[in-house]
Amino acid sequence: MPRAVPIEEVPRPGAAAAPNSSAGDAEAGVGGAAGSSAAGDAEAGVGDVARPAAGDAEAGVGDVARPAAAAAPGRAAGDAVRPALAASAPASPATTSAEPPPSPNGKANPAPPRTARGEATRQRLLDSAEALFGQGGFHDTSIVDITGGAGVGHGTFYLYFGSKEEIFRELVRRLSHQLRATLHEATAGAADRVEVETAGARAFLSFAAAHHDLYRIVSDSQFIDPELFRWYYEHLAEGYARGLARAMDAGEVERMDPETLAYCLMGASHFLGMRWIVWEGREPPETAMSTLVNVVRRTLRP
Repeated sequence: MPRAVPIEEVPRPGAAAAPNSSAGDAEAGVGGAAGSSAAGDAEAGVGDVARPAAGDAEAGVGDVARPAAAAAPGRAAGDAVRPALAASAPASPATTSAEPPPSPNGKANPAPPRTARGEATRQRLLDSAEALFGQGGFHDTSIVDITGGAGVGHGTFYLYFGSKEEIFRELVRRLSHQLRATLHEATAGAADRVEVETAGARAFLSFAAAHHDLYRIVSDSQFIDPELFRWYYEHLAEGYARGLARAMDAGEVERMDPETLAYCLMGASHFLGMRWIVWEGREPPETAMSTLVNVVRRTLRP
């Protein structure tokens, strides 16, 4: 059996990259779509944007605890969700998508929190934003809605995010990192590239089902921040293509254009997720998954 191409460790937020790992080298699995491809890209944690140092006081104006936001009653996973579109244009040779594009208004978020309590507050705000942006969309969600769902006062929001646009951008980055970490864990023990793709596809679809607002949030980003939307897909596809190229060098995959192959495989899982998770509110049945696996196997085998 040909040697399996190793999957590199994805640093968790705050972790340092392994000495021999390549930054931005996501490579695991058919994943695609609202975010696949895999893991192994050393990044400086969720929301790795340079920020000035600051404290993390969090007792904002009117900081009154409120119950966390819940999904609307009877809402099926993916209700009224617009499918995310794939960005197929290659990255410019003069640029890299390893880092998110700068904020359109040139402003960075406030400094990240220094205490566990501050980080927990920040994560509650992001969790609330994910649920609300997914339910009502970006434009129909207010900062007051987000802070109410997180159980904090309105003034607390501005200790962590400069605007509604900035928490949205941070949310897209967080979803990207969480997905790639999930894919890395799912594919770490795969024996060859076909097993990587199979495990990666299943992990992506399970992640999309658990984060059923992923499709809508990523899709909305093309209107709120087109550069971030493009970065999201290019960041996934570039590392994915590098992993496929190494598998071709190892004789595990038929030689072809790795970037085009990466987008094709990403698209396969993306639209399967749209068909079942977005439209039906559940993961694809086993018959659909076995068909996907057969297509991948026949495509990749040298």
